[in-house]
Amino acid sequence: MKKVVLLGGKERELRFGIGFLGAFLEETNSEISQIDEKLKQNPFTYVPKMIFNSLKFAEKRKGNEIDFTESDVIDWVDEAGGLESEPVKSFFLVIKIYINSSSS
Repeated sequence: MKKVVLLGGKERELRFGIGFLGAFLEETNSEISQIDEKLKQNPFTYVPKMIFNSLKFAEKRKGNEIDFTESDVIDWVDEAGGLESEPVKSFFLVIKIYINSSSS
């Protein structure tokens, strides 16, 4: 599952799936059942981490080098309007659909 959003001045592909989720869970030393709790506790850390991992996973799948950092993603989210911006809302709409369909 994928979604294209405008971040950092260009259209970027967000990828969802077990590769993205696995990388995110490993990086944050989390379990899938903890995602909601961690997002509520500190969305300022976990939202950009999730988006970064999704963008990174999409680029790896396409065979591209990763030409951005997690700090870049934080800046892009800020520039787009923060946690209530359209790219972030789109990201969470799709990820909720993916997680719900995966756990059914």
